[in-house]
Amino acid sequence: MQKKLVIYLATPYSLVVKSKEIGINKPNYSDQDKQLRIKRFEAVNKVAADLIKKGFAVISPISQSHPIAVQENIEGTFNTWADMDYNIISRCDMMFVFCQDGWDKSKGVEKEAIFAKQNNIPVFRIDNELRILGVM
Repeated sequence: MQKKLVIYLATPYSLVVKSKEIGINKPNYSDQDKQLRIKRFEAVNKVAADLIKKGFAVISPISQSHPIAVQENIEGTFNTWADMDYNIISRCDMMFVFCQDGWDKSKGVEKEAIFAKQNNIPVFRIDNELRILGVM
């Protein structure tokens, strides 16, 4: 067996809106957000599958966590999953940020990328055709 590079595949998941009442970000649990989560889940699954077909070992936390969160009604905020995600990132060779809509506004993606870089794990931005768009 040949050892494969292990990639952590990050992408935004949910909408976050700024609270008018208290001025801080809060999760959005609207029907619009539910549809967006499904769309992002399906898009990241496609990218994960394409990377696997190219020979990478891929860890896609949204691919794993979304079905669990939906079935078991678990809150989908970054803080719910952060410790597990950081643990997984620390075991990966590199991190890819799938740049679907909202990636540049995602606090979760930003925190994961910072953690990876602090742990000397290279972080690359990719699109849905697996083209490298840049280094973070």
